[in-house]
Amino acid sequence: MADDLARDGYSGLVMRDEFGQLLIVGNLREEALSILREIIGKPLVVRTPRSFRLDPIWSRLADDPRFDQILNSAKAL
Repeated sequence: MADDLARDGYSGLVMRDEFGQLLIVGNLREEALSILREIIGKPLVVRTPRSFRLDPIWSRLADDPRFDQILNSAKAL
């Protein structure tokens, strides 16, 4: 997937976002948080920290304090 991100930044980030959601559904929280950490620092027009908090899948991580820490670390555009 890293090659996809290098070739097309936007599509690569969207795929990482979707992969993170699959990890959450598969109960692989550590891996999903790692993906979130990776994509939250990149400019992704369709995603903001608020959109992650309101997303029905990503919000499943809301009980983990690292979720808020990662989202709070996002830089405003």
